[in-house]
Amino acid sequence: MGPEDGPPAAVTNFIIAPLTLLSGTFYAVSSLSEPFRSIAYADPVFYIVDGFRHGITGHSEASPLAGILVVLVANALLGVLCHRLLASGWRLRQ
Repeated sequence: MGPEDGPPAAVTNFIIAPLTLLSGTFYAVSSLSEPFRSIAYADPVFYIVDGFRHGITGHSEASPLAGILVVLVANALLGVLCHRLLASGWRLRQ
C-alpha cells in the first residue's frame, strides 16, 4: 500500500458521497430553490433514488421514463470510460 492507492477513497469522499446526499434521499428536490434544484436534476443518483421511491410508494418527482434514460446513458458513458481505461492499461501493474 502506498500513496498511489489513495484516489479511490478520494472519489468516494468527494464525488460519490455528495452525489448521494444531494440526490433527494432525505428531502423533496422540488422544494429546493434554484440553482440547487437544477443541480439535483443533473445528478444521476437522484434518478436512481427517485426510481426506487417510485417502485416502493408509487410517487416520484421526475418521470420514471426520464429516470431510466438518464441512468442508461450514465451507465453507457461509464462503461465506455471503463473500457478505455482497461484498454489503455492505465494504472495496471505488470
